[in-house]
Amino acid sequence: MLLNPSSPLQALHNIGTNIDTDFLLLVPSHDDDGYILGGFITCFPSGFDTQALLGKKIRDIHKPVPKYKEKLETSMYRNFDRLEVGKMIKRFNTYLRCERQLLHRLPETKTLVFSVRTYLTPLSQLKEEGFGEELAEAIDGLKKGSVPEIHYYKRGVVWGETVKEYLRS
Repeated sequence: MLLNPSSPLQALHNIGTNIDTDFLLLVPSHDDDGYILGGFITCFPSGFDTQALLGKKIRDIHKPVPKYKEKLETSMYRNFDRLEVGKMIKRFNTYLRCERQLLHRLPETKTLVFSVRTYLTPLSQLKEEGFGEELAEAIDGLKKGSVPEIHYYKRGVVWGETVKEYLRS
């Protein structure tokens, strides 16, 4: 059953019960205008209702992201379109949680498989290891740079001051 799933749904079930990484299948849209979320198995959806996003275009899913259209959309789609079968794009998003993200293309359907493996590190550990001030400065940095609205998007207004106070104590 694990090696020869009876259906795509069974294959996703097998992945979800054996691998602690989130997988999102980004399928080329029928109108050749980007990609849609065509399937998923998520253990750590990061506050998203993945089921509600199923079938939506990636650009619509990212509408709440500050400056997404102006700063990210074109380069994201360019990278998606250039990704060849057998190659992989890897990037890390590092927060209080760290994500390893991998993106690769399936040969027959040209579907993109986007996997996210989430690692969590206690704030107390980061503080004990001497990274408290550095992390507090990074939190302040969310308000700066090319997209200062990201601070609000990441809910920094809710947790930022309290976390910085702890890290600096």
